Amino acid sequence: MLKEQKMMLGKTTQLFHRQLTMEVEPNYYSLREENVLLKEENRRLRSNVKALNQEKDELERDADLLCKEIDKLGCELEMFRKEKSAVENDLELLNKTREELVNDLDSLKIEKDELERDSDFLCKENDKMGCEINKLRKEKSEVEVYLEFLNKQREVLVNDLGSQNGDKAILGDDKLELRRDIESLTKKKAEMGSEIESLNNDKTQLGADTELLNKGKTELQSDVEFLNKEKATVQGDIRSPNEKKTILESDIDSLRNEKTNLVNETELLNKEKTKLQTEIEFYNREKSAVQGDICSLNGKKTILESEIESLGNEKTNLGNEIELLNKEKTKLQTMQSETEFLNEEKMKLRNDFKFLNQEKAKLGRDVLLLKKGKCDVETDLEFLQDTKNKLHSDIESLNKEKAKLGIDFELTNNEKVKLQSDIELLNEEKVKLQSDIEFLNEEKAEFIRSVTSDVNESFYEREKTLAENEKMFIELKERNQTLVAKERFYTEELQEAHQELIKQMESEKPTKSRVIGVKRMRGDQVLWNFKEKKRATLKDNLSCLYTLRVGRTEEGIPMYNQEKCLLLGKVPAAGIPMYNQGI
Repeated sequence: MLKEQKMMLGKTTQLFHRQLTMEVEPNYYSLREENVLLKEENRRLRSNVKALNQEKDELERDADLLCKEIDKLGCELEMFRKEKSAVENDLELLNKTREELVNDLDSLKIEKDELERDSDFLCKENDKMGCEINKLRKEKSEVEVYLEFLNKQREVLVNDLGSQNGDKAILGDDKLELRRDIESLTKKKAEMGSEIESLNNDKTQLGADTELLNKGKTELQSDVEFLNKEKATVQGDIRSPNEKKTILESDIDSLRNEKTNLVNETELLNKEKTKLQTEIEFYNREKSAVQGDICSLNGKKTILESEIESLGNEKTNLGNEIELLNKEKTKLQTMQSETEFLNEEKMKLRNDFKFLNQEKAKLGRDVLLLKKGKCDVETDLEFLQDTKNKLHSDIESLNKEKAKLGIDFELTNNEKVKLQSDIELLNEEKVKLQSDIEFLNEEKAEFIRSVTSDVNESFYEREKTLAENEKMFIELKERNQTLVAKERFYTEELQEAHQELIKQMESEKPTKSRVIGVKRMRGDQVLWNFKEKKRATLKDNLSCLYTLRVGRTEEGIPMYNQEKCLLLGKVPAAGIPMYNQGI
């Protein structure tokens, strides 16, 4: 087809040369100069096309280099991710060990509580309330330390949650970036296909026009801009892996810090475990010692009771009071204070019976003080138990959150694997699209070459079409002048008819049923529509003419019908005056 078109173009050029030699000899030199100018423009456009092709090649080289850098960064990212997974496995192991140590601590604390209860019972029997209060205060301080330790553990778990949420957000951002890359590549492919179709259409339609070169220049510039945009996007892709690299390094550092913290915590827990074991042994020793003291005190008690019974019936009242005090002491479980009291009573009974009343008062005060101390200790114990329950509930909630985070972490790892597979598929698609783009660029270059050759061949046809267009322009100009003259003539006739209508309306008498009449506005007489309160239109004027002129034309057609025919665009009958045709 192209060869046939070239043959036809050659024949048309020969005919055109003959016509030039026969008809347009005086304009030959001017056309020759224009031909020289157009050839220079053609050379300039070719040079521009070459420069743009060179720029395009450079941009393609830059794009290849950037793709290589992206591949390198992808390998580094995989290495960092492997390191991150190893650190996370270490963290999981440390967390398991920490949980085991916490369970051991709980069991040891249960044993400690049991031993403390036994020791409290024995201390109450031996009337060691002050020592008990001191021990409870120590326990309170230890529980406060334990509370602080649990709060620290809670903060560590919250930090773990934040780090895992950050990893999840980073994976989501990577997924979105990959989807954007896919969409941009598909858009590029569609744009290249549309460019090829548009170039083919331009080749079939325009063929012989120098504007094709300008369009080709603009299209190449757009290609250069497009390649620059690709370069920018590739640089952005390079920057995003670098940022991910820094984020992963910071994550690895944070995980290492967490690992060291967990190791320190395990060491502290082991130390606490050893301390608790030593305390348990100490409490067992104290328990055995206190049991021996109780046995000796019971023996002494029996001896003292026999001696008190031998002193006489005079001290029965005091004995009853002593028994009441002994009952109160048994309620408070203070065996040691009871033995001391009995010893003091024995010595006082031997020396003087008068001091018994004073001792009674003192013992009552001591009982009140001990009751107050007991109430304070009970309130402290209740408060500590409440705090302990709260901490247990917090630990359970944190463990639940930890389990949830473990599930989320597994899900994110699965998503990570899926994303890696998607990345590989996308890289393969990217390589395919790059090959398609190179193929399309080659087709584009071949198309531009063919277009330039066709433009050179169709130069003479362009000159012929220009001459024909000039002739058509002259003819249209003459027609326009005739139409302007006719329009002026028709407007003058219409104004004359309007003035005649105004005169006839003034000469007639006004009536109430009349709608259209004459009104003076700014010194001029104008036809006015009194019903609608505005100036009368051409249709109103024609209807008014019909009412005024009931006459007929030469053929007998009423004037109103003739004017109506003119308004509707119909051809008037023969014999209608020019005045009516103008209206």
